[in-house]
Parts: sequence; structure tokens; C-alpha cells
Amino acid sequence: MPNDIAKINSLKVDALLWTGYDQGGTILMTKTQQLKSHIPILAASNILTGLVKNKTLSINQDDHIDYMTTKISEEFSQKFFKKYHTYPSTYADSAYDGVMLLVKAIQSKPSGINLSDYMKSADFSYTGYQTDYSFDQNGDIKSGEWVVESLR
Repeated sequence: MPNDIAKINSLKVDALLWTGYDQGGTILMTKTQQLKSHIPILAASNILTGLVKNKTLSINQDDHIDYMTTKISEEFSQKFFKKYHTYPSTYADSAYDGVMLLVKAIQSKPSGINLSDYMKSADFSYTGYQTDYSFDQNGDIKSGEWVVESLR
């Protein structure tokens, strides 16, 4: 990957789309900073934010990173940090919500209806760290939002 980044830097690209994970994000930022390339990075998630928060990475004044993300639950992050002495990884609050949502659905589902149908019904909802979860007849979430933010 470091060789690829050096090659990308020499091509004078307008921006770099990043869709990888923590280890690759660390390599990406470290190498671009070493090369002083200042290529704008467009990330498909807020993975790099978590790496900065955990102090795995530092962002320089000239680094430009935009990313698409869901709203991060500060309450979840602080509770997680208090218990584990590190910040949670990307989407940990969503994963927690997903597990707890299923627990609630299993525990509250009336007999005679399957779990999927119950979760799509107007009778089911769950308030999590990310959002209030309810689903339409197709199983698509009715709420939640994605935003584009800059990391500096």
C-alpha cells in the first residue's frame, strides 16, 4: 500500500476515495503525511475519526479529509470509554443498537407472528443510541441520517 500511495501522489490526483479499515487508514494517513502530498481524502465512513480520537493518528493542518457518516452518539462513546479506557470503533453504537433492538423484538414479539413481520409492524420500535428505530413494510429503517463532515 505505501508504494501505491507514492504512485498516486506522483499522478497528481484530485482526491483519493478511502473505503478501507483501521489498519489501512493508519497506513494511508501516515504515508500521505510522510510524502507531504496533501491529497484530499474522501472517506466512505468515519473510520479515520476513530483513529484520531484514539490517538492512533494525528491530523496535520494541511490534511483535508471529508467523510460520510451517521451521527455518532457521544453518550455511547463516553460510556464505552469509561468502561474500556478506549473509544469505540466505528459504528460500535449502531452495532450495539442492532443487538439490543433484536433482543427487544424477541422478548416482546406476540405469539403467532414471525419476528420479521413483528419488526415491520407499527407495534414495534426501539430507541437506541443512534436513533429511534422502526421499519416500513419492506424492512427499511424509517429514520436515521447520513451526513458529510470534515475531519481536521
